[in-house]
Amino acid sequence: MRASGGFDRLLRLLVLDAVETVEVGLRTKIAYVLGERDPFGHLRVASLDAAACNQAHSRVRAVGETRHQVWLRNYQRSVRDASREDFVRHNLHKYDELPVWIAVELLTFGALVRLFNLMRPEDRTAIARELGIKGGGLAGSWLEAINYLRNVAAHHARLWNRSMTYKVRRFNRHQVGPGLAHLAGTVPTDKVYSSLAITAYLLGSLGSDSNWPGSVLDHVRQFPLAPGLSPIESMGFPAAWDGQPLWAAVGRPV
Repeated sequence: MRASGGFDRLLRLLVLDAVETVEVGLRTKIAYVLGERDPFGHLRVASLDAAACNQAHSRVRAVGETRHQVWLRNYQRSVRDASREDFVRHNLHKYDELPVWIAVELLTFGALVRLFNLMRPEDRTAIARELGIKGGGLAGSWLEAINYLRNVAAHHARLWNRSMTYKVRRFNRHQVGPGLAHLAGTVPTDKVYSSLAITAYLLGSLGSDSNWPGSVLDHVRQFPLAPGLSPIESMGFPAAWDGQPLWAAVGRPV
């Protein structure tokens, strides 16, 4: 349907706009928390979660490699690709290796999420707390879901009635602020609404002053009417979703 195609294009742009803000916030928090532990903690298993780092990687192409080895190989490729940048050359000359507050500037959102999930549990929990989430494991799984959402949008794939490969992990309402409590109920976790909701929640926790929740609300209200198609049926939106404070919140923790 042409109408749903136009709707989906704008929805993808909204997603990419929000994820950019989440990425900047996550980059800053990882740099601070991991940098406090060890300026080169991203390179050293001893400064990360050894059990997670030493797990065998799940990809067939990485047989015999650990999760940290694969992450490190991809990171080193990013450093080589950026080696002509003045700030990279300067810091490599100064330190031999890039400290984490420089290294994170070279990472994609996916690489940031993978580094977050290799951090020590107490470090992940500290960052999760700043994101308004109780539990570093829950925060990590949500960041993976948002990374998947971002990749779908970046590759121009359909979002509006997609079944999400990375489902939003269930939680209890005591693990989040009241703005997201409605998602702890029976809302489908494999549809786009849940991913949009946790994105809006993180924007609020990061203190974003954008009106992204309001833009999503306005856009979804314009969903093209057609038999059998609706945000509720096709995208997992709960009834009366637009009355939830999450979608009215701008620039404050929710």
